[in-house]
Amino acid sequence: MRLVLRYVAYLAFAVFAIMFWSGMLIFRAMGDPVCDPYPCPPPSWLSHAIDLAVIWGSIPITVVLFIPYHQLVRRVLIAEDE
Repeated sequence: MRLVLRYVAYLAFAVFAIMFWSGMLIFRAMGDPVCDPYPCPPPSWLSHAIDLAVIWGSIPITVVLFIPYHQLVRRVLIAEDE
């Protein structure tokens, strides 16, 4: 039973990560201002940095966050055994 709980916790992390990063991409795409009839100003450096972090950093950040999550899940389920 603990094995099933462990894998359900891992699946929950994966679903949350997919939803979070998809939401970030959608939020960034919808956040562009509508500049009519004037031309839009160029995006700031902060906007570029956030775009790069969302696109290129999603997998490494998720993996780095999964490692402590994995250890926490194992520690909690092993503590229940004792």
